[in-house]
Amino acid sequence: MEKKQNRSRSDVQQQAENKLLKLYNPELKHGRIFLTKKIFVDVDGYSKRLRIACEVWAHIGKPKAAQKHKVMNDGVKLLFLEKILGYKLKKVILFADERAAAPFNDANSWMALCFKTYEIEIVVKNLSKKEKGKIQKAQIKQSS
Repeated sequence: MEKKQNRSRSDVQQQAENKLLKLYNPELKHGRIFLTKKIFVDVDGYSKRLRIACEVWAHIGKPKAAQKHKVMNDGVKLLFLEKILGYKLKKVILFADERAAAPFNDANSWMALCFKTYEIEIVVKNLSKKEKGKIQKAQIKQSS
């Protein structure tokens, strides 16, 4: 697996995602899983030995509609990866903030029901106030 680069996130968010991943499970590594010679899936965290695939979202605050779609897309990616690999994965979407995770934990949300139905776990790991503040500043910079 090669280290993945995602230019749509700021350095601050990438650092926060790395920290969240380590807090969740230090054995998970960013990676590129090749399904064929030309087709691959990038995941934020993966361990073949533990059979865990994880996507991380270092966002603070309530997500906008397009951001919810991004998280749902991450869920589909995890489902696809499990199917194509041919073995059961523990599928996790890891968040930095309860408010960001809320739509995916809400008992009245179709998105939460979808993730529950397909056994995609929603996990929130807390960062320090300082780290959350850095992420918020990066988010403001990105939206301007």
